[in-house]
Amino acid sequence: MLVSWFTTFCGARLISNQTEMSLNCIALYLFEIGDLAKFSFIMGLNFALRPTAAILWLPFLPEFCGKLKDKTFKNLLKCLKFAAFPLVGALALDSIMTSSLSITWLEFFKFNFLSGGSAEFGVHSPYWYLYSGLPSVLGPLLAFLPFGYFCSKKTRLLTIYATFYIVVYSFIPHKEIRFLLPVTPLLFPICASVVSTLIKKGVQTNKIDGHFGTYLKFAVKLFIGLNIGATIFLGFFHQCGVKRATADISGKISQMDAPRVWIMTPCYAVPIFSHIHHPNIELEYYKCAPKVFRHLYTNESAYPLIQPNGFATVDLHQDISKKLAGAKAPHFILAFQEHVPKIIAAFDKAGYEYKVCVTYFHSYIEDFARAVEILCNS
Repeated sequence: MLVSWFTTFCGARLISNQTEMSLNCIALYLFEIGDLAKFSFIMGLNFALRPTAAILWLPFLPEFCGKLKDKTFKNLLKCLKFAAFPLVGALALDSIMTSSLSITWLEFFKFNFLSGGSAEFGVHSPYWYLYSGLPSVLGPLLAFLPFGYFCSKKTRLLTIYATFYIVVYSFIPHKEIRFLLPVTPLLFPICASVVSTLIKKGVQTNKIDGHFGTYLKFAVKLFIGLNIGATIFLGFFHQCGVKRATADISGKISQMDAPRVWIMTPCYAVPIFSHIHHPNIELEYYKCAPKVFRHLYTNESAYPLIQPNGFATVDLHQDISKKLAGAKAPHFILAFQEHVPKIIAAFDKAGYEYKVCVTYFHSYIEDFARAVEILCNS
């Protein structure tokens, strides 16, 4: 897990998924040593933060009950009390902040599962985790994952639990690689245990130097090499343009009284609030608001920038002209290079002249924008 690019790259950005993964690591340790009260508290806390955390732990229930079998009823009540504490705390906090009874986990369940709201963020194949997600996370170690069923009784159980998690998530329309972060505390130990077992058996039977032993050593070295390379590439080169562009804009507006900045990129493509800082800034950017929440933005006085079904469906000419009807033109515009000609043409039609003042390299990969550009008033 320490070597994996996935843990390094995704874990640093996705704070909620990373927190869930860390809590799962703590919970696995507490579960293994039999400290069920503290385990229950961590489970309650994890569920309060991300209700989908329950998916990973549902298969553990029989084993949990087995550990309680020799315990008293008093200990069971203690576990329930420890689990309820963070849930009640979250309920109280959410209700106070919203001035009404707010059962967040229930709303989460209704939106994502009952109303199918997650599909609004994209729909993927049911097999996406098999042909894209897991290979990206485990690399060549993926070949060892199925052997977890046969390695030992412990890895067999863990493999069944991990399989249950992946199968359930495969039925959810919207899929992302970050959703695999919480199950990595199972995936990596399974693969590591299989590799360790194979090496030990090879040493004992003097077959570690055979073809399979050679493949095994090569697979481990390949995994380490690929992940170190991927970590360096993804950490310092891939999609680095938006960070440099936002830092540039933050510097340009630092001496302005009331700067206006428009971010004309797809939702979540730019780390806006973590890199652009000014007490009086007027920021406009596209919002990926689900249908049930879109009225919160359409009630604004100015025309809202909503990205309903992907950025390809956005009419930049229409959005810019309607936005300018109720708002002043921006001092700076940040956009991906491929959209810049349309943006300049739309502003030109409205009587405003903009030019590209800075260009930053963004990605080598064709599926992503190659460059990020900052537009300034001519």
